[in-house]
Amino acid sequence: MTMRGWNREVIEAYRLKQRFGPWAIPQPRPDKPSKYKAIRTRGYASRIEAERADQLALLERAGAISNVTYNKSVQLGPDRKYKPDFRYVQNGQTIWEEVKGVETDRYRDNKKLWRKYGPGLLRIVKRGTGGRLVVTEEIVPEKS
Repeated sequence: MTMRGWNREVIEAYRLKQRFGPWAIPQPRPDKPSKYKAIRTRGYASRIEAERADQLALLERAGAISNVTYNKSVQLGPDRKYKPDFRYVQNGQTIWEEVKGVETDRYRDNKKLWRKYGPGLLRIVKRGTGGRLVVTEEIVPEKS
């Protein structure tokens, strides 16, 4: 049975609604801009993150770093989880990296917790002069 003026997606949605009810139809997510005007790019949270991912991919291809992963969760203290943007291995040392455009209060709290509970070196990457990405800070956890 074909219905005039309906495409396949509409027909499929109609059939799902008839069979399972209105909650079965997948709803499109509204394109709401982020609070800090970050634009999602190629699966990353912002353009600056995507740019850094490209740089890390080049470094990995060149052999300078290895095992690059994205958004791996880290436990900071008994009740806080934190997801730095990238994790990779350089010269046998695991390094976490956070790409920042805007520093928020939560981020400042996470920096303090990283100094106390962090599993290793955290590098903060920001835009420098000329629009290039530069490491602006390295946070080394305290030895307990």
